[in-house]
Amino acid sequence: MVNATKVKWRPAGSTFAGWLLSIACAGLGCLIVSFVSPTKPGLSGIALFSTLDAENRNASEVISQDILCARSLERHAANELVLRSLHGIITYTFDGARHSLTRVAGSKSEKLLAHVDSFSFSLLAKNQYRADGALVPASPCNARAVACGWASSWKLAGARLDSNEMRMAAILLRNR
Repeated sequence: MVNATKVKWRPAGSTFAGWLLSIACAGLGCLIVSFVSPTKPGLSGIALFSTLDAENRNASEVISQDILCARSLERHAANELVLRSLHGIITYTFDGARHSLTRVAGSKSEKLLAHVDSFSFSLLAKNQYRADGALVPASPCNARAVACGWASSWKLAGARLDSNEMRMAAILLRNR
């Protein structure tokens, strides 16, 4: 006995239409993601993460150079650090509402970091009672070093895509 199966033929147009619908939905999804993240366009997760790392490295280099070249420490607050250099006053300000760190030198202002969740400056001085050169918290008038750290992350529709934490070692104020 032979089993006979009935084959149902489907017109080729319905498969093609389903395929086109899938491609259109994927394209629409890409477009929405690009509009939601206008400062960092594109969909590559690797590019997103490497951009955050590059931004952190650039900011740490700029901050380090400014601290090393500072002649004095003018002012310090929870969200602000003011340095006096040979070229004038340099101010770093963390804006928690805008999630950014801004550097102002003279009349030039630049956003060093975006997507910053928290930022802190620490003033340090050598411990007088120890010979090993250990650093302890200090006031602006006797600070010999500055350390800072921050946490940054990328968020999309409230979901955290990537996070990064940066801690800079204490940098000695050379000219002090």
